[in-house]
Amino acid sequence: MKQTSIRTKLTLWYTSLLAVTFVILGTFAYVLVSYTLHRETDSALRSVAAALTERNPVETRRFFPPDVEDIFRRFFGFSPMGPYFE
Repeated sequence: MKQTSIRTKLTLWYTSLLAVTFVILGTFAYVLVSYTLHRETDSALRSVAAALTERNPVETRRFFPPDVEDIFRRFFGFSPMGPYFE
């Protein structure tokens, strides 16, 4: 039976420890960024919805108020009436 040297054992140990550390840190960073982006997007959508409902509360026959493009450009930086490509 062939024995491995201490150098090989230590190299394998430190390499696996480094890989596990990278996986844990990567998972933590992904969860943190994902949570933050979802929270900010939800907050922006709520503020746009609040602005749209406050803007024209009496008139319910139209779905979009006439200045919806300006509201979306101010909050999101794009217009919902423009063309989209996926």
